[in-house]
Amino acid sequence: MRPNMRPMEKTDLKGALRSLTVYLQKSLGVILLALVLAALSAVLTIIGPDQVGKIATLMSEGLVGGIDLAAVARAACCWP
Repeated sequence: MRPNMRPMEKTDLKGALRSLTVYLQKSLGVILLALVLAALSAVLTIIGPDQVGKIATLMSEGLVGGIDLAAVARAACCWP
């Protein structure tokens, strides 16, 4: 221990967690929504570039003959 530090006092961990739970219980719905949206964001971050690549390929192929909008819609709406 460094000379300028006082020894730590013992804390009531169970009591602190209990009061934190009671305090956060009011915002439980918002917290769960944030966790679900964060998970969805992670999934879309992984899947997104692949889908954009498929759509870009379909559109670049369509520049020669004509863009197949039905194929673009299928690629945009349906995951692999």
